[in-house]
Amino acid sequence: MSQQLLGQAARARRLKPWGVESLSACELEVFRLIGQGVSTRQIAHRLHRSPHTVEAHRQAIKRKLNLHTAAELNRAAVQWVLGNG
Repeated sequence: MSQQLLGQAARARRLKPWGVESLSACELEVFRLIGQGVSTRQIAHRLHRSPHTVEAHRQAIKRKLNLHTAAELNRAAVQWVLGNG
């Protein structure tokens, strides 16, 4: 149990205590959809944006949350969605 809590705390710290408050409204919506498993193309369609714009949001989210890979972004988004149901 304590190992799980330590792991969760370490992940949260890496995300600058989630840091989602630094995201714009559009970035937060993209982050939420990523956490729900929606693809970039599907996000673009749902939000009436180009895939290029969604990709720009993904890059900004990674930068703001100190994430380096798409896998880290996906994992953080899923954790955030699950924690904020």
